Amino acid sequence: MSPRVRAHLALLTVALIYGANYIIAREVMVKGYLSPKAFIWLRVTGASLLFLFTDRLTLSSERIERKDLLLLAVCALFGVALNQLLFFMGLERTSPINASIIMITTPMLVLIFAALLLKERIRIIQVLGILIGGAGAAMLILSKGKIALDSGDTWGNVFILLNAMSYALYLVLVKRLMRKYRALTVIKGVFLTGWIYISLIAVLDLLDTAWSAMPGHIVASIGYVILFTTFLAYLLTAWAIKHLSSGVVGAYIYLQPVFATAFSYLFLSEMIHLNQLLSGVIIAIGVMLTGKRARH
Repeated sequence: MSPRVRAHLALLTVALIYGANYIIAREVMVKGYLSPKAFIWLRVTGASLLFLFTDRLTLSSERIERKDLLLLAVCALFGVALNQLLFFMGLERTSPINASIIMITTPMLVLIFAALLLKERIRIIQVLGILIGGAGAAMLILSKGKIALDSGDTWGNVFILLNAMSYALYLVLVKRLMRKYRALTVIKGVFLTGWIYISLIAVLDLLDTAWSAMPGHIVASIGYVILFTTFLAYLLTAWAIKHLSSGVVGAYIYLQPVFATAFSYLFLSEMIHLNQLLSGVIIAIGVMLTGKRARH
């Protein structure tokens, strides 16, 4: 089996992991066992230890230079702390299907931030894609005709969109570090720095958590998020991007709503509604247009 085929299989595995994560992670919070802050602290702590251990096993550790530490801190803020906090706050309030559909705006948002911060050129067709994708996201968030500030779904959808923006900004900012250091070095540094942020905001929630009251299946769900959604998914993606283009890697995010919807239907008996289907199609069209490149 060629490295490219293995890379595609790795990305398919990542899409499956994320598709299931929308359901598994949400169950832990909606049943009140963990707050979003406490859940994030466990996730980041466990993943940081795993990344640190893996880095030690490679026997080729490298240090990030002092002049790059500020950029690392900013990447940790948007790529770990705000990203994950907004994701779990949103997932606690909205459906797994809505969350997975909104998350496919990420490639479109990456293009916007790259144009603003890196001065990368945006073509007319890409601007059209941004407008179409934005309309699809707005259609889903405004599915009841207006922004209802007392609606859990509305706030949940907004938080997920802000999470996608935070992660997109991280993807743009981290490019400089990825070019200079090994992927594992950057990921380890981002998570260890992000752990500091999360620890500062999660301490009260950790003290209020009834650890002894957690049943076995909830503990297993937390373990899934740490081991698979965070550690394994990050490693597989970092490995796959060495063999495939970033465009191909990014395209696999389109599978997440498919798997999330399938899992929601199978395990939660949750039906997909027409507005969700139409929003997903519109966003997908927008993202595909933003991915167009000029012919040479």
